[in-house]
Amino acid sequence: MMSKTKTKVSVYLFLLCCTCMYSVVAFSWPLPPLPPLPSPTEVIEKVGEVVQDVGKKAEEVGKGAVDKILSIATGELEKIKNTAHALALHATKLFIKTTQLAIAKNPHKDHVAHVRQGPYDLAQEERRWRDARFQKIWKAQERFLGMPLAKEEVLEVNFAFSGGGARAALGTIGFLEGAQEAGFLDCVMTTAGISGSTWALASWISSGLDIPQFREFFIKRLSISLIPTPLRAKNTVDNLLVKFCYEQPPSVVDLYGNWLANAFLGKNSTLDFGVDANLVYLASTVKNDLPSQVDRIATTKYPFPVYTAIQEGSHEFFEFTPFEVGCRKLEVYIPTWGFGRKFNNGHSVDNAPEQSLGYMLGIFGSAFSTTLNTYYDESAITQGIDAIFKTPEYIDFVSKTILEGLSDFPEPLRSNITATFKNISTTSTILLSDDVRLHKELAPIPDPARSIIMSMANAVKSSVESIKSDIKALLKDVGSARVLDAVINNFAFGLPRSTLANDKTIKLIDTGFGPQIPLLAACREPVHKRLPDIIFAFDFSPAEHGETIINGLMRDAESNDIHLPIPSDATNEVKKLWGERALTIFKSENHEVPMPILCYMPQVKDTTLITHHKNDSTYASYTNKLMSLDWAKEATSGYANTFRLTYKEPDANTVVMLTKFNILTQIEVIRNTMKERILAKRRGVQ
Repeated sequence: MMSKTKTKVSVYLFLLCCTCMYSVVAFSWPLPPLPPLPSPTEVIEKVGEVVQDVGKKAEEVGKGAVDKILSIATGELEKIKNTAHALALHATKLFIKTTQLAIAKNPHKDHVAHVRQGPYDLAQEERRWRDARFQKIWKAQERFLGMPLAKEEVLEVNFAFSGGGARAALGTIGFLEGAQEAGFLDCVMTTAGISGSTWALASWISSGLDIPQFREFFIKRLSISLIPTPLRAKNTVDNLLVKFCYEQPPSVVDLYGNWLANAFLGKNSTLDFGVDANLVYLASTVKNDLPSQVDRIATTKYPFPVYTAIQEGSHEFFEFTPFEVGCRKLEVYIPTWGFGRKFNNGHSVDNAPEQSLGYMLGIFGSAFSTTLNTYYDESAITQGIDAIFKTPEYIDFVSKTILEGLSDFPEPLRSNITATFKNISTTSTILLSDDVRLHKELAPIPDPARSIIMSMANAVKSSVESIKSDIKALLKDVGSARVLDAVINNFAFGLPRSTLANDKTIKLIDTGFGPQIPLLAACREPVHKRLPDIIFAFDFSPAEHGETIINGLMRDAESNDIHLPIPSDATNEVKKLWGERALTIFKSENHEVPMPILCYMPQVKDTTLITHHKNDSTYASYTNKLMSLDWAKEATSGYANTFRLTYKEPDANTVVMLTKFNILTQIEVIRNTMKERILAKRRGVQ
């Protein structure tokens, strides 16, 4: 009513003003007559229509503004839910990074790994190590040979071991123990391995044990290697969680490598030896009681270890040492602690920890047995995951991390969510509950807080479930008879001059599917500068001894510009003996071309040798056992076949005994061969 009255007064005043103005003007000059004025009633009606039109317009504008406001609120809510979802995933990874020692104690987490690119040469660390080891070798060779040596007369003697699963590992231990017992092992600069031989070399050096003690340790562990336990399942889960955190591609080699770690790494030979098997590394010391191989070899007690793998398809040869991983043909090398990280244009772009030694062993020996499918039990792995995530510690950590990330959320939403989280975090596994229970527990909470918390809960559950599903997918492939490759982030990615510049990952497999014996890895210096004086090629193949392996060595040597003194005109009778004798020595009469002496030692039962020593009391324990051994049968289809991953202790000791006997009985031949090489040096002949 008041509004209409005001409108009438305004109209009357307006008409009065118009009348006055007309009167003034009319007395001043003549104007045309004005049209008749509307009546006050008509004016009021007209103004009412205008007011109604304005009201309708205002209503339309207001409705549009409300819709727009509601739209903005919905968008903000979705944004908040997405943020909460991301926070929950981030919290899961942060929890893993905080609780996994491999990440939290990574000594290189603040270091950027750089690619060394160019023609092959030794890493500076390896060259310094060789200088220190040389002093030990010099004294050892003088003792072994019983003669003084000038510095330039000291020989470089290197060992190259073939693959062959656990049979090769046991055979490697036999050769090493025999060489050490004879005082010969300290004369050696480098040991290079393939597949199963790397299992023995790597676990021996990492154990810190003397070889006799290590033999007992290894054989005991081999006898229980396929017994699954909750603790072993946890070690497997821990390693896979590290990969999950850094988005590294998993493969069945992860599971295989974790079996090898659980089998051969750690500190003692009992069934459950501790939670440390997945924390043994080539280059990184994460726990003081588990020194890396960098630390182990620093004393020069051990020969320098070189492990090998090849690239799937191209068969490019990769070498792994405690200092570097690289490929000579591709001319790329990185610090070992950076292997597995993401790289771009020659630099690492994350700070992921080093790949565990167990995983490395899985790469080196990735031709697997179907026996492993009895080792990995899906329920045990699932329980291992639940043991980490279905805990108050995990829920509290996730809740705290999420709440810290909500600082920019508007009030009172933030306070509402915070209060809710403080309540539900005390109920332990609320965020991992099934949906029905979760909805019931959150029913009293008003939206939008309920929707946001549901989003967080789903994110937490999905991150845990994705880990489980990834592992389950891997478990389905366990036991496959085919060769399985390891998928690794490519450290040559983005390098302008690299043939691998466009590949984000590379696939590596067991070197045994390329060269049978790691000849190139036993030649540490660039081959055009210097070759070793003597290379021992230890062959653990089950039935291809002799000509087949020797021909493979010749091909490998030729492809790497290495000259070997193997006669091309040997008769079939001579070639047959290569595979029957415990030791064949190849020496060159052509002194114009520098080449090493090649000592070929296959894992064979040399009947002539056994018969020769059967009345020698020194070897009575060997000959009594080996005389009745049907080695050809055992190595191909018996307890020592390539795919056998567990041994009875007496059988394992027999395999060790065979190779130990072979090298011990040949020590005088080896000693005389070394002396001949030194005399040739004195005459200026290489």
